[in-house]
Amino acid sequence: MPFGVDCYVLLVTGLWSAFGVIRKRIVYAIFMNRPEPHIGNLILEELQRQGKTTMWLSKQLGCSYRNVYKIYNRSWIQTDLLFQISNILNHNFFMDCANAIKDVTS
Repeated sequence: MPFGVDCYVLLVTGLWSAFGVIRKRIVYAIFMNRPEPHIGNLILEELQRQGKTTMWLSKQLGCSYRNVYKIYNRSWIQTDLLFQISNILNHNFFMDCANAIKDVTS
């Protein structure tokens, strides 16, 4: 066992769920040794790849450019907002996340 017995005991006994959001990151970072995708970075990279600006995206979303920068800094996003951004940029960010899951499980 590469990890301590205590870690497995927590997982088996269900006490692990007490860690909430941290649990997901620990599972990715320790158990699977892979980071979860940072959705804000993915959106910014795609926007730059397309040669579009933050101001352009803010106008498309109907929000301030400051709010778009907040999106870039987040590692999470609401699905309805991701769906809207996916349609605006014509890029399937959901597939990017699904591919990250496939990478972790294979």
